[in-house]
Amino acid sequence: MVLGIHRFYLGYTWQGVVQLLTAGGCGVWALIDLIRIITGDLGPKNGKYSDTL
Repeated sequence: MVLGIHRFYLGYTWQGVVQLLTAGGCGVWALIDLIRIITGDLGPKNGKYSDTL
């Protein structure tokens, strides 16, 4: 979660690059993502998970 690799998987390429370059915003992005995961707000860019790779 700290490096932003999950953002690439979810389709948020730009946010993934920013997280990689800022080392996760020194933990700020990780905290935001944790809150979004707990509330169920963090999901794929297209709105649904795919069952194929």
